Amino acid sequence: MSEEKHQPEWNETITRWYCDNYSEWPSNEFVVEAADLKPDSCVLDIGCGGGQALRLASAVVTTGRLVGVEPTPLMLQFAKEHKDNVASIEYLSGAAESLPLANASVDIAWAVNTLHHWRDVAGGLAEAARVVRPGGRLILAEDADVTDRSALSDEALRSALERAGFTDFHVVPTQRGDVLCYLYQCRRLLR
Repeated sequence: MSEEKHQPEWNETITRWYCDNYSEWPSNEFVVEAADLKPDSCVLDIGCGGGQALRLASAVVTTGRLVGVEPTPLMLQFAKEHKDNVASIEYLSGAAESLPLANASVDIAWAVNTLHHWRDVAGGLAEAARVVRPGGRLILAEDADVTDRSALSDEALRSALERAGFTDFHVVPTQRGDVLCYLYQCRRLLR
């Protein structure tokens, strides 16, 4: 994948436009609904953008930990400014390929429409495997209309997830209105 195609210049105008247009996007809801969260869950949002998925998760995760990692300073600033008085959300600067979290420290990690932005998919999946506890889950959500799915086929993604240490891979197409999202779900190996 070319870097220009997947690493736009995130200036203030583009960041605000993106957050205004996609923060309430159904894919955030799809992931939170699929996550089967508990009040004490420890959740990581990789490439959290404006933080909407974590704000939605905060309705369920009341005693656990909600962490968003975002590489784009303006997105991170937007997320922090729009926490909606949810003190339990922690936002950290970082990228999928170098997550600023301890080993086996989260129950579930997700990435909503960010996989296609990762500079190193294998490296990002390895980092996700490092921070997700054994038996924990990873959900990668990619909207059909914004992702060049041929760039990473389902089989190539399955293979990359297995190499990273994930198992029980399955794809759940989820649709609301005209938004079709593929939820790639798997579980961290018990080792």
